[in-house]
Amino acid sequence: MNMIHNTAITPPLLATLTILALTSGLAHATHYPAGNVTFNGSVAGTTCQIDIDGSDISTTGHNATVAFLSSPVDAGSFGGQGQGPDQDFILNVTNCNVSNINLMFSGTPDANNSSAFANSTAPGSATGVAVALRETLTSYPLLPGQNSTSSFSLDTQPNHVTFIRLTAKLLQTTAATPTAGNVTVNTVMSIIY
Repeated sequence: MNMIHNTAITPPLLATLTILALTSGLAHATHYPAGNVTFNGSVAGTTCQIDIDGSDISTTGHNATVAFLSSPVDAGSFGGQGQGPDQDFILNVTNCNVSNINLMFSGTPDANNSSAFANSTAPGSATGVAVALRETLTSYPLLPGQNSTSSFSLDTQPNHVTFIRLTAKLLQTTAATPTAGNVTVNTVMSIIY
């Protein structure tokens, strides 16, 4: 015996079916252009020659090392959280055909001080320390992970040098005395023309 049931469509179900019917038509909507977008830039014939404290990074595989002259630092001599020795270093920029560059350092922020670059976690590494970077003359910080940049005007005369003075601070990042070990902080320096 066959039974036939009458099923009434309730108002909430009817509203849902109506919305589904209306939105299914959107998939076939016609798209019209809203406007034009133009991208402008330029290509430089050559880039600047840069060395860091006498190490020409254009000939050393684009790598340079800044050593803390006061190293090794006595773990008990930091003087507290945020304290530690400074190391100034100079970027010598020559033979540029642009009058201005932006300088950016990127790397891993320290877990305890996000304005400093984290030390390596490899075996034998010191703990409780990080390296903070800043412009020497203005004290403007170069922060990791935040794409902070500093702008510098350059001397564009052939063989003239623009000196960009920076400071690295090896700082204590916790209230506890740092543990002894190696300090190796890797950053990527980007120069934006």
